[in-house]
Amino acid sequence: MKRISPDPAGVSRRWRERYTTSDGQWPPLWRERKEVFERLLALGDAITADDVERIMGNETWTKHYCVECGKWHRELIQLGEEPDVESRTVTVCLECARKYADFILREMGVVYWDRALCALNPKEGDSIP
Repeated sequence: MKRISPDPAGVSRRWRERYTTSDGQWPPLWRERKEVFERLLALGDAITADDVERIMGNETWTKHYCVECGKWHRELIQLGEEPDVESRTVTVCLECARKYADFILREMGVVYWDRALCALNPKEGDSIP
């Protein structure tokens, strides 16, 4: 399990890896993709996710899909194996991950109380929201 956040500075490297030939050359028909790469590279390490989205014209390189709520988010939790063609991997947004955690804890007989965990049968005088 790990937290996934956008990596705007790594987008130019991943873009180049995806669209160049095995010897690092840009195919002649992909002139536009090389131009995108150059625009990304020009911003250097100071590039932001908003910069990437502006240059790309979409959010596909800065957001990931939550399988629970069906929305795209910049921050997610990845569960399971490292993503691969045959991996068993699930990504959920932080809000859905919290819902999962609440569900699991309730099923275990535990509830949240003032951001701390207490047993389902609290001590006398304790109040549970």
